Amino acid sequence: MKKYLLFTPLALSSYIWVFLMIISYELYENLAEDTAGIISEVICVMFALVTLVTYVIGLIKMFRDERYDEFFAAKVSLYVKYPQILPGILLGLWSIGLLIAPLGFIVSIFLWIYMAIVYGCTSIVVTLACRRMYKAGKLDAGKAVLLGLFSFIPLFEYIVPVLLFIMTGKRNRVGDCGCVMQN
Repeated sequence: MKKYLLFTPLALSSYIWVFLMIISYELYENLAEDTAGIISEVICVMFALVTLVTYVIGLIKMFRDERYDEFFAAKVSLYVKYPQILPGILLGLWSIGLLIAPLGFIVSIFLWIYMAIVYGCTSIVVTLACRRMYKAGKLDAGKAVLLGLFSFIPLFEYIVPVLLFIMTGKRNRVGDCGCVMQN
Protein backbone atom coordinates (compact mmCIF):
# COMPACT_ATOMS: atom_id res chain seq x y z
CA MET A 1 0.00 0.00 0.00
CA LYS A 2 2.94 2.31 0.65
CA LYS A 3 3.77 2.31 -3.06
CA TYR A 4 0.40 3.85 -3.91
CA LEU A 5 0.78 6.80 -1.53
CA LEU A 6 2.87 8.68 -4.10
CA PHE A 7 -0.13 8.83 -6.43
CA THR A 8 -2.76 9.66 -3.79
CA PRO A 9 -2.50 13.48 -4.08
CA LEU A 10 -3.06 13.23 -7.83
CA ALA A 11 -5.86 10.69 -7.54
CA LEU A 12 -7.72 12.77 -4.95
CA SER A 13 -6.67 16.23 -6.12
CA SER A 14 -10.13 17.42 -7.17
CA TYR A 15 -11.63 16.40 -3.85
CA ILE A 16 -8.80 18.00 -1.89
CA TRP A 17 -9.12 21.27 -3.85
CA VAL A 18 -12.82 21.46 -2.95
CA PHE A 19 -11.91 20.83 0.69
CA LEU A 20 -9.27 23.59 0.52
CA MET A 21 -11.83 25.99 -0.97
CA ILE A 22 -14.16 25.28 1.95
CA ILE A 23 -11.31 25.89 4.42
CA SER A 24 -10.45 29.16 2.64
CA TYR A 25 -14.06 30.29 2.85
CA GLU A 26 -14.15 29.54 6.58
CA LEU A 27 -10.87 31.41 7.07
CA TYR A 28 -12.27 34.48 5.31
CA GLU A 29 -15.31 34.41 7.60
CA ASN A 30 -13.35 33.99 10.85
CA LEU A 31 -10.09 35.91 10.32
CA ALA A 32 -9.02 39.24 8.95
CA GLU A 33 -9.06 39.31 5.17
CA ASP A 34 -5.30 39.81 4.75
CA THR A 35 -4.43 37.01 7.17
CA ALA A 36 -6.99 34.64 5.67
CA GLY A 37 -5.71 35.37 2.14
CA ILE A 38 -2.11 34.65 3.06
CA ILE A 39 -2.97 31.43 4.92
CA SER A 40 -5.20 30.22 2.07
CA GLU A 41 -2.54 30.93 -0.54
CA VAL A 42 0.16 29.17 1.47
CA ILE A 43 -2.02 26.09 1.99
CA CYS A 44 -2.97 25.89 -1.72
CA VAL A 45 0.60 26.39 -2.92
CA MET A 46 1.88 23.78 -0.47
CA PHE A 47 -0.70 21.25 -1.70
CA ALA A 48 0.15 21.99 -5.33
CA LEU A 49 3.86 21.48 -4.61
CA VAL A 50 3.27 18.26 -2.67
CA THR A 51 1.12 16.95 -5.51
CA LEU A 52 3.73 17.85 -8.12
CA VAL A 53 6.67 16.40 -6.18
CA THR A 54 4.92 13.13 -5.30
CA TYR A 55 3.69 12.78 -8.88
CA VAL A 56 7.17 13.22 -10.34
CA ILE A 57 8.73 10.85 -7.78
CA GLY A 58 6.00 8.28 -8.47
CA LEU A 59 6.56 8.53 -12.23
CA ILE A 60 10.31 8.14 -11.86
CA LYS A 61 9.88 5.09 -9.62
CA MET A 62 7.30 3.59 -11.94
CA PHE A 63 9.56 4.19 -14.94
CA ARG A 64 12.87 2.98 -13.50
CA ASP A 65 12.34 0.73 -10.49
CA GLU A 66 11.93 -2.92 -11.43
CA ARG A 67 10.11 -3.68 -8.17
CA TYR A 68 7.12 -1.88 -9.64
CA ASP A 69 5.88 -4.53 -12.05
CA GLU A 70 3.13 -4.44 -14.67
CA PHE A 71 0.47 -5.47 -12.15
CA PHE A 72 1.36 -2.49 -9.95
CA ALA A 73 1.32 -0.18 -12.99
CA ALA A 74 -2.12 -1.43 -14.03
CA LYS A 75 -3.47 -0.97 -10.51
CA VAL A 76 -2.02 2.55 -10.29
CA SER A 77 -3.59 3.46 -13.63
CA LEU A 78 -6.98 2.43 -12.23
CA TYR A 79 -6.20 4.18 -8.95
CA VAL A 80 -5.50 7.58 -10.55
CA LYS A 81 -8.11 7.50 -13.33
CA TYR A 82 -11.34 6.40 -11.74
CA PRO A 83 -11.54 8.91 -8.85
CA GLN A 84 -11.52 11.65 -11.53
CA ILE A 85 -14.86 10.66 -13.10
CA LEU A 86 -17.22 12.40 -10.67
CA PRO A 87 -15.18 15.62 -10.30
CA GLY A 88 -14.78 15.79 -14.07
CA ILE A 89 -18.51 15.61 -14.62
CA LEU A 90 -19.34 18.03 -11.80
CA LEU A 91 -16.64 20.55 -12.71
CA GLY A 92 -17.65 20.37 -16.35
CA LEU A 93 -21.30 21.04 -15.57
CA TRP A 94 -20.41 23.74 -13.05
CA SER A 95 -18.12 25.51 -15.51
CA ILE A 96 -20.87 25.49 -18.15
CA GLY A 97 -23.23 26.99 -15.57
CA LEU A 98 -20.64 29.66 -14.78
CA LEU A 99 -20.81 30.97 -18.33
CA ILE A 100 -24.00 32.79 -17.34
CA ALA A 101 -22.16 35.00 -14.83
CA PRO A 102 -20.15 38.00 -16.11
CA LEU A 103 -16.76 36.75 -14.87
CA GLY A 104 -17.81 33.14 -15.15
CA PHE A 105 -16.15 32.82 -18.54
CA ILE A 106 -12.72 33.40 -17.00
CA VAL A 107 -13.36 31.01 -14.10
CA SER A 108 -14.68 28.45 -16.58
CA ILE A 109 -11.49 28.68 -18.63
CA PHE A 110 -9.37 28.10 -15.51
CA LEU A 111 -11.49 25.09 -14.55
CA TRP A 112 -11.07 23.54 -17.99
CA ILE A 113 -7.31 24.17 -17.86
CA TYR A 114 -7.16 22.52 -14.43
CA MET A 115 -9.14 19.50 -15.67
CA ALA A 116 -6.90 19.22 -18.74
CA ILE A 117 -3.78 19.21 -16.56
CA VAL A 118 -5.15 16.54 -14.21
CA TYR A 119 -6.37 14.34 -17.05
CA GLY A 120 -3.06 14.76 -18.85
CA CYS A 121 -1.13 13.72 -15.74
CA THR A 122 -3.33 10.68 -15.17
CA SER A 123 -3.05 9.73 -18.84
CA ILE A 124 0.74 9.82 -18.56
CA VAL A 125 0.47 7.29 -15.71
CA VAL A 126 -1.67 5.03 -17.93
CA THR A 127 0.85 5.40 -20.77
CA LEU A 128 3.65 4.32 -18.42
CA ALA A 129 1.52 1.33 -17.45
CA CYS A 130 1.30 0.45 -21.16
CA ARG A 131 5.08 0.66 -21.33
CA ARG A 132 5.41 -1.65 -18.32
CA MET A 133 3.04 -4.14 -19.94
CA TYR A 134 5.13 -4.04 -23.13
CA LYS A 135 8.38 -4.60 -21.21
CA ALA A 136 6.79 -7.53 -19.37
CA GLY A 137 5.75 -9.11 -22.67
CA LYS A 138 2.00 -8.81 -22.02
CA LEU A 139 1.52 -6.40 -24.96
CA ASP A 140 3.22 -6.10 -28.31
CA ALA A 141 4.61 -2.72 -29.39
CA GLY A 142 1.67 -1.77 -31.62
CA LYS A 143 -0.95 -2.43 -28.96
CA ALA A 144 1.10 -0.64 -26.32
CA VAL A 145 1.40 2.46 -28.49
CA LEU A 146 -2.27 2.33 -29.47
CA LEU A 147 -3.46 1.94 -25.87
CA GLY A 148 -1.05 4.67 -24.78
CA LEU A 149 -2.57 7.03 -27.34
CA PHE A 150 -6.11 6.00 -26.41
CA SER A 151 -5.38 6.91 -22.79
CA PHE A 152 -5.41 10.58 -23.88
CA ILE A 153 -8.78 10.37 -25.67
CA PRO A 154 -11.86 11.15 -23.53
CA LEU A 155 -13.98 8.12 -22.60
CA PHE A 156 -11.35 5.72 -23.96
CA GLU A 157 -9.11 6.89 -21.12
CA TYR A 158 -11.33 4.96 -18.70
CA ILE A 159 -11.40 1.78 -20.77
CA VAL A 160 -7.62 1.47 -21.19
CA PRO A 161 -6.79 1.01 -17.45
CA VAL A 162 -9.41 -1.75 -17.17
CA LEU A 163 -7.98 -3.49 -20.23
CA LEU A 164 -4.46 -3.24 -18.80
CA PHE A 165 -5.60 -4.66 -15.49
CA ILE A 166 -7.35 -7.56 -17.21
CA MET A 167 -4.30 -8.23 -19.42
CA THR A 168 -1.97 -8.60 -16.43
CA GLY A 169 -3.59 -11.96 -15.77
CA LYS A 170 -3.04 -11.74 -12.01
CA ARG A 171 -5.98 -12.42 -9.80
CA ASN A 172 -6.35 -12.50 -6.04
CA ARG A 173 -7.42 -15.85 -4.69
CA VAL A 174 -8.13 -17.01 -1.18
CA GLY A 175 -5.75 -19.65 0.13
CA ASP A 176 -6.48 -22.53 2.50
CA CYS A 177 -5.76 -20.36 5.52
CA GLY A 178 -8.28 -17.72 4.41
CA CYS A 179 -5.60 -15.21 3.47
CA VAL A 180 -5.47 -13.53 0.08
CA MET A 181 -2.65 -14.81 -2.13
CA GLN A 182 -1.32 -13.46 -5.43
CA ASN A 183 -1.14 -15.73 -8.48
